[in-house]
Amino acid sequence: MTNKNYPVYKKYWCVEPRDTALFRDARPFGAGEAASSLPFPWPSTIAGFTRSRLGMSADHKFEWTPAQARAVAVAGPWLVELEASEEIVKDHLFPAPRDAVFFRVEGNEGQLIRRRLAPRAQREDEWSDLPEGKQLVGFARDPGETPGKPARGPAMWNADTLQTWLNEPDAHDEEQVMRDGVGMDALPRERRTHVKIDYKTQTAETGALFQTEQLRFERYDAKQGVVRRFALGVATQADNVDDERMSTSTSATGSLGGERRMASVYRIQDALPLTCPELGDDEEIIRVVLLTPAIFEAGYCPSAKGLGDDVKVIAAATDRFQAVSGWCFEKRGPKPTRYMAPAGSVYWLRIPGGAAAWATDRHLTCISDDPQDRLDGFGLIAIGRA
Repeated sequence: MTNKNYPVYKKYWCVEPRDTALFRDARPFGAGEAASSLPFPWPSTIAGFTRSRLGMSADHKFEWTPAQARAVAVAGPWLVELEASEEIVKDHLFPAPRDAVFFRVEGNEGQLIRRRLAPRAQREDEWSDLPEGKQLVGFARDPGETPGKPARGPAMWNADTLQTWLNEPDAHDEEQVMRDGVGMDALPRERRTHVKIDYKTQTAETGALFQTEQLRFERYDAKQGVVRRFALGVATQADNVDDERMSTSTSATGSLGGERRMASVYRIQDALPLTCPELGDDEEIIRVVLLTPAIFEAGYCPSAKGLGDDVKVIAAATDRFQAVSGWCFEKRGPKPTRYMAPAGSVYWLRIPGGAAAWATDRHLTCISDDPQDRLDGFGLIAIGRA
């Protein structure tokens, strides 16, 4: 699909916070309290940051109308690991798919057993309140009577691990893996104490202390004795993005998130290293993994508005909803709160007549119900075999 409702992304960027970054959650805070960051920025935050740069003139005036800004398609963010001292991409990392469950290996803390979830038929002695046509999800292979308590796996998977999981799910079911080889935990947090400054006297106001808990885009690797460096990955369309406005030698930084924290922006040539599997003509069922949160009218489940009329969702593996809101600069008021299916959610789709053509067209596009949400980057997907 190459129309405006399903844009194709051809340009890729890194947005690297210079120090820490704060992406406020919805909890209020005041003196003596802390403003906490979300674990990862929402797509709308990155879309707003990107459009703000693209619409800015050389004399720092925003030239676009709101309609022009909203028409620019932006996808992301995901996590990018960079070389220690260069603007070179080392790896891409994505939210862990919800159809993978990890178990501990006794006697080896660094090793895990990964088991796969898949749709299954409902037994006669079972009852569920799932809508008609939706299947239960369970272990693809019987784990036995005492599989143990599930362990917390890496929050982010590296590109190679996710690609093999999408291409060959059965081959990697019940596989023993090294935790560090799969991916990494969420970004570390850093708490700081601040004081409110009186703008007239330029001195601290008595008792006006507050704290922020921010994300740090660096992590010390004790095993290798190195500091790992991370950034946010962003994708844009090729036909409506001015490289000079997005990232130039004279204006390669901008404020991102709360507290006007600074971030560097630069173009990368590395496209997303996730390829669509080569499906057979008779394959009608595929998996779809959300790389970014998605917004659906039905809550957890995509519909024909984002998938197409003939595509049916037969099962889903997803966590509880996430809420997104914000401030509308056009209307000068708060945006309505909406519920999102979290990144990492997995959906099994049935496409009558074969899924190969649909998968090729829709791999690395967005499937949110509303076209504007798709332009904002909500619901970016990767496709895999069922």
